[in-house]
Amino acid sequence: MSVVWIDNVELTVIPAVGKPADFKPAAYFNSIFSMYDGKMQFVRLKCDADMMKVIIDRFGQDIHTTQCENCCFVADVLVSVIPTFFGWMFSFGGKIRIVYPDSLVKEYRQALHSALEDDDK
Repeated sequence: MSVVWIDNVELTVIPAVGKPADFKPAAYFNSIFSMYDGKMQFVRLKCDADMMKVIIDRFGQDIHTTQCENCCFVADVLVSVIPTFFGWMFSFGGKIRIVYPDSLVKEYRQALHSALEDDDK
């Protein structure tokens, strides 16, 4: 292991860029997946009733949920839309589904189809 020394360190008066006034670290952390930052988007998820703890663990208690028929609920959440979000969703075997926006539903379906494509075309 090599050691790297930093020489000639100077204190400057250049101000740092401040965080946005409405920035909430806990909310930001709950919206990202695997430390990758993507486009932030409001998403409606339809979830089986036994997924409530999973949703609260991931997004926190301050999310809006509505009970549906057939032992389901919908959760309106803000997420960083990246492939690891799709992987997180897939890990629940269809118990959590994207229902809005339609463009994200299509994107998720395409990602699933792409994962199944045969490379030997």
